Amino acid sequence: MKHAVVIVAVLALTTTCCAQMSRFQGTWDSVDSSRPGPTRVVIEGKKIRLMGNCDSKPCYLGEVKATPIFSLTDKKVIALQATKSTKLAETFVEIYPESAQNLRISIRTNPALPAGRRAMTTSGIFRRTAPAP
Repeated sequence: MKHAVVIVAVLALTTTCCAQMSRFQGTWDSVDSSRPGPTRVVIEGKKIRLMGNCDSKPCYLGEVKATPIFSLTDKKVIALQATKSTKLAETFVEIYPESAQNLRISIRTNPALPAGRRAMTTSGIFRRTAPAP
């Protein structure tokens, strides 16, 4: 019986987490596509796909797995965070609701080999252009 209670509690937390993450789901386009960094972000489940402009053409920048960040007071998902590490750099992504239809997305990339390379930071507002599929 004790195991059944634990399983139900874990399932309830998982369901609540995923339901709360629905406000982040969908396709989001930058309100200022002239700024450096991603111009489109697609969030499906816990996957975050980033697209940008490379040589004036749309290009795929990569994918990261999101971790929900919970409020300490009411246990609601208040943000998403993700980290991706490669041999060349470590990238941190933070996503916060700005309003019902906008997200603030901040990205910081720290070079693994700092020989003359500086960290790059970009942040912008993204507007929902399509709901999650």
